[in-house]
Amino acid sequence: MNTFGGLMAASKSDSADGGGSSRGIREIAGLAAALSVVAKVHYRMELPALRIFLEIAQRGTVPVADLGKAVGVQAASVSRTVLHVLGDGKPSEPGLGWVESYPDPENRRFHYARLTSKGEAVARNLGLELRRYMK
Repeated sequence: MNTFGGLMAASKSDSADGGGSSRGIREIAGLAAALSVVAKVHYRMELPALRIFLEIAQRGTVPVADLGKAVGVQAASVSRTVLHVLGDGKPSEPGLGWVESYPDPENRRFHYARLTSKGEAVARNLGLELRRYMK
């Protein structure tokens, strides 16, 4: 599990201890701060793309087909998002380069997605922002 996934697991166990409304307010402030990290890089990121990015950040290498089920969007939307928004994009509209997709070597019809080093840095920054507010 990477930095972001570990932070999310710690956050869930911390909030289960009955920290009250002040903890909830801190968690919301942390989420807002983390989202501002994304907004600085891509101010028009749509929620499904962010959810896909966070799912990959939390799980590591993920079958692209599983991402649609995990975040509740159609498989075609996931593929477009992974390739065009989070991936390298297209010549007329470059992507963020946070995620890369690659085929399964044994069955090229199936693809996997994972974070690039740039995506890992964004996930780390999100985790750091959240951690600041979770204490």
